[in-house]
Amino acid sequence: MKVVLASASPRRHQLLKELFADFDICIPTADEHFVGSCPSETVIELATRKIKDIDGELVIGCDTIVYFQGNYYGKPYNRDKALAMLAKLSGNTHEVYSGLAIAYQGKVYQGRERSTVTFKALVQEQLEVYVDTYKPYDKAGAYGIQDEFLVKGYSGSYKNIMGLPVEKLKDILVRIGALNG
Repeated sequence: MKVVLASASPRRHQLLKELFADFDICIPTADEHFVGSCPSETVIELATRKIKDIDGELVIGCDTIVYFQGNYYGKPYNRDKALAMLAKLSGNTHEVYSGLAIAYQGKVYQGRERSTVTFKALVQEQLEVYVDTYKPYDKAGAYGIQDEFLVKGYSGSYKNIMGLPVEKLKDILVRIGALNG
């Protein structure tokens, strides 16, 4: 079976290897502007956009966002935006949502996952060290849970926070017959 991951994320590539030894990568060109009235709706819509027009027997798309006090925190793209995001999240608990969209046998299946993350209270100098060291410009919320520098604790799926809720994905794939349990 030809499996295709619709993602440029190296973390998603790494995590999908837990389920498939061999798969292709296709970087989607989908519009990633936030569209939904709530975070769980937004990530599902964006994940679904990512798999459109990608050929494969099994195509997997995922989108992850950080949500805090009614605001979406996607990829910061530059140092100032990263620092501003991290300053707002510092010392607080936020939510991480991932949406999954799977195209298989002519149908699209969807799923979502929600986790929470609590940041340590950090001063500006610490945030600058983090951004300058880890360069988190390709990460929702401007951080990676695996870096551990900022994180005091979390609840829910660690892999969801990394960017691909492998447990949820596996459940869906087994349920639809695309993966043996």
